[in-house]
Amino acid sequence: VVMQARYSGLLEAVAIRRLGYEHHLLQDDFRVQFARLLQNNNDTHDNNNDMIIKQVMLKVGVEQNTPEQEKDSFKIGNAKVFFDGSTFDKLHKSLGEYMAATQIRARFLAYMQKRIFLNKKNCCLKVQKLYRWHVWWEERKTASAIANRAVRGFLARLRVRRIRLELASATKIQCVYRGVVGRRVARRMRLELASA
Repeated sequence: VVMQARYSGLLEAVAIRRLGYEHHLLQDDFRVQFARLLQNNNDTHDNNNDMIIKQVMLKVGVEQNTPEQEKDSFKIGNAKVFFDGSTFDKLHKSLGEYMAATQIRARFLAYMQKRIFLNKKNCCLKVQKLYRWHVWWEERKTASAIANRAVRGFLARLRVRRIRLELASATKIQCVYRGVVGRRVARRMRLELASA
């Protein structure tokens, strides 16, 4: 198989490809895939793909013209962007780090929102519990006040009835006593009139 690849020119094509730009993307695909690496995405809304590509490359740490390199790390064509292997790897590494950071941030924010929600929920439940306890206590207080009022009224009526019975008996005793005394006085007066 190695002999076939060598004689067919496949290995030479791979070597030439490595010397050139191995990877290429359409500018619109590049923009969709890598423009999220820019912190300020307001600049990505204009239609200047060249500016977006250059900003992304600067963000990744790749410059177009470096004197120590024989060729540029990337080239911007009319419709495509061409990269060498190391630049393409840097782009994908940066994109992976950005996506990981985004997921971590999203999960952290979700965790914080969940904590805030549970805190508010617990506070609401505590307020609801205290309110229900207050209502129950007020009803109980009202019920006990009604029961106390009924018991006190009953005891007062019993006392009044006893007092009335005592007054009635005292009145009866007075009445009988006065009748006895009156009859004695009347008998004496009759005797005095008869003897006189």
